[in-house]
Amino acid sequence: MEIQYKVTDVALDRGRNPRTFGTLSLWPSHLQFVPSDGGSDLTITYCSMATIDKKIATFCSGMTFFPIFISTRSFINVRLYLNGDQVAFNVFSILAKSINVVSLDQLYAFSYLPTSHYTAHGWDVFDVEEEYRRMGVGSRTDAWRISRVNEHYEFAHTYPRLLVVPAKISDNVLKHTAKFRSKARIPALSYLHKFNMVSITRSSQPMVGLRNNRSVQDEKLVECIFGSTNVAPANGKYNLIIDARPILNVAGQRAMGAGTESMENYRGCRLELMNIENIHVIRDSMHKLVDAVQSSDGFVSKDRLEKTGWLRHVRNLVDASLKIVQHVHLYNAHVLVHCSDGWDRTAQLTSLAQICLDSYYRTIKGLATLVEKEWCAFGHKFRDRCGHLCMDAAHGGASEAGGMRGLIGKTKSSAGAASVSVDSLYTTTGSSSSLPGRSASGGDCLYQIWTQFPTQFEYSDKLLIALADAVYSCQFGNFIFNCERERNMFGIAVDSNQFLTLHESSHSVWSHILSNASEYKNPSYIVSSDNLSVVGAGGGVVSSLGEPGTVSDDGAILYPTTADLKLFYTLYARDCGSTLTGGSESLVRSSSNSGNRGSRLKSVVKDTSSNNDNWTSGAVSLVESLTGFTISTASSLSSPTTSTSVDITPSHEGALSNRKYQQGEEPRVMSRIPSENTAAPGDKIWDPLTS
Repeated sequence: MEIQYKVTDVALDRGRNPRTFGTLSLWPSHLQFVPSDGGSDLTITYCSMATIDKKIATFCSGMTFFPIFISTRSFINVRLYLNGDQVAFNVFSILAKSINVVSLDQLYAFSYLPTSHYTAHGWDVFDVEEEYRRMGVGSRTDAWRISRVNEHYEFAHTYPRLLVVPAKISDNVLKHTAKFRSKARIPALSYLHKFNMVSITRSSQPMVGLRNNRSVQDEKLVECIFGSTNVAPANGKYNLIIDARPILNVAGQRAMGAGTESMENYRGCRLELMNIENIHVIRDSMHKLVDAVQSSDGFVSKDRLEKTGWLRHVRNLVDASLKIVQHVHLYNAHVLVHCSDGWDRTAQLTSLAQICLDSYYRTIKGLATLVEKEWCAFGHKFRDRCGHLCMDAAHGGASEAGGMRGLIGKTKSSAGAASVSVDSLYTTTGSSSSLPGRSASGGDCLYQIWTQFPTQFEYSDKLLIALADAVYSCQFGNFIFNCERERNMFGIAVDSNQFLTLHESSHSVWSHILSNASEYKNPSYIVSSDNLSVVGAGGGVVSSLGEPGTVSDDGAILYPTTADLKLFYTLYARDCGSTLTGGSESLVRSSSNSGNRGSRLKSVVKDTSSNNDNWTSGAVSLVESLTGFTISTASSLSSPTTSTSVDITPSHEGALSNRKYQQGEEPRVMSRIPSENTAAPGDKIWDPLTS
C-alpha cells in the first residue's frame, strides 16, 4: 500500500489538546498524522469519517493556514491547518473521494494487514454447537435440539444457519410459525441458564394486525419453550414475554398488520412493554449528548445530561435487562424478548441480560462469543445501521452495495444570497438504508454495569471503546454485513475461477484483541481459582433478593441499578483529554505499512448542482447539526422519500466553492448523510459522531 499524498509542516488541533505540528500522510484507506515532537501518531480511517469541512483561510503567527475540519463517527474531531491553498485543495479532494465507498470490497477490511502476525485466530472464537453445548443443550438437558431448517438461509434470510428450538417442535411447525413472525424470525433460543435450565429466547413481532390474527403453531412453539423445564415459576411469577417497544409504537405496528401477542392465546405468561424508543429517537438523543459534551469544558452537569434524554434511554435498557435477570435466575421464569424485527433492541436486552447471568460473558473470550452470537449471527444490520457504503441515489442508484453520501457545493439563490444545494447519494438493497444508534447505547449500558461491578469483569472499558471504534472503522470483517447469510455468501474474486471468502480476505477483530489481550484486561478483576467459565470471584453487595446494585449469594449473578448512571467520558469526551492516545489510534496504527490484501480501493466523486433532492427530515437535522447551516423546507414531509426543496442559508458570510480555495472563501463540506426509508414523518435521523 503506497501513500497517496504527503504533506509536511501541518498543524493539528484535537479537542482541548495543545496544537501539534507534524507530517500528514494520506493512505488509500486512512489518514495518518505523525507529530514532529515524537508524540503518538494519529490514524483515522476514511470509513469512520462523518464530515470533511473546508474552512476559510486563517492567520496565525504571521502565516496563512488553510483549515480542513474532520469529524468522525467515533467522537474524534480534528482540525488540520495546511500551508498553501493548492495543498489544502489536494488534501480535501483526496479525502472527498476516499470517503465515497460504493462497494463492499473497497472497505478497509479487505486491504488491511497487521504489521505483526496475530497469535489468535479470531474467526474461530464462536462455534454455535459448542457454545450451546456449554450452556447445557444436549449435555444437561434434552429439551432442546439444533434445527437445520435454515441450513441454506431460505427459511429466514436474516437468521443464523443453525437454530436451537424445543425438541418437541418439528421443522414443519417452524415453517408454519415463520409465516406469523416478521421476517420469519421465529422464537429461537438465545441463552440457557446453567443454574435452572431456564431460557431466554428471541424473535421478531407477531403479525397480529387489527384483525387479531393468530397462529396455533406459534402458540405451540412458545408453549413448548415455556414448558421446557419441570419447575414452575416461583413466588407467584409468570413466564414473561418482553416487548421492548413503547405502547404507541406497538399500536402503530398493529395498524400495519403486525403488533404484539394477545394474552388470550398465550396462556401462563405475561406481556410487558419496556418503553425503549426506536432508533430515530435514540439518534436524536445522541445528537444532543454530543453537542453537550463538545460545548462543555470537559464536564457535563447531570441536569444537562438528563435534558439530552440519553440517560433515560440507558436507564430503560438497564431496567429491562434487570427484569430479565430477576425472572430467569430468581423466579425460574422463561423470557421471550422481541421488538419489531428483533435485531436492534432485542439484541441489546438479550446481551446485557446474559452478561449479568453468566460470568463467562464477562471474560474477553466470552464477550467475543456473545457479540458473534447475539449481534452477528442473529442479524444486527451493521451495514445499514452504520452507513458503511455510499452511492448516488439522485442518478438511479443501481448498486447492490447500499449506503450513501452527501456533497455540499456552491449555488446562488434568487436573491443573490449564498445558499447550498445538497446532493444526497445512496443506494438500497431492497431494504431501507439506515444508520447507527443501537451499538452506542448498548455499549453505554455495558459500561454502566461494568462501573458498578468493577471486579467482576476480565476486560476493561478500553475493550468497549476498541469495539465501538472497530464497528465504524471497517478495519475488520466482523461488523460490515447485515446478517450471517451475507457474510457466508460474500467473496472477492481473485481471478475468473477463484474467490476469497470473508475469512480468507479479512481479519477478525477478535484476532487483534485476543492477540493483545493484556492491553484490554481489567487490573481489578478477581478471577475464580478453579474455572473462569463457571463463576467469577468479584465482590459486591450480596443480596438473595436480587435488589438493584447487588450480586447473588455466590457472586455469579449481577443485578444492575440505574440509581447512579455515569457518562461514558472515556468514549464521548475522548477529545477533552490531554493526549492523542486512545482506542481508535491503538487499534489501527499498525496498518500504516500494510500491503494490499484484496481489490484496489476505488474512489468516485460526483459533481453536485441540483437544488431539489430527496431528503428526510433526519437528513436535514444532520446537516444543521454538523455544518451550522440553517435549513428550512418548503413543504412538510409526508413520507421519508418525499421530494422537497431545501434552502440552506449559511450562518456565516462568503460563498462556497466547488474548485480551489481562495482567501475568504466559505467551506465545502463532504458528509455522510443517512437515508432511512422506514422513518415516520417528523422523525429526526442523525448520524452520531460515534456511528
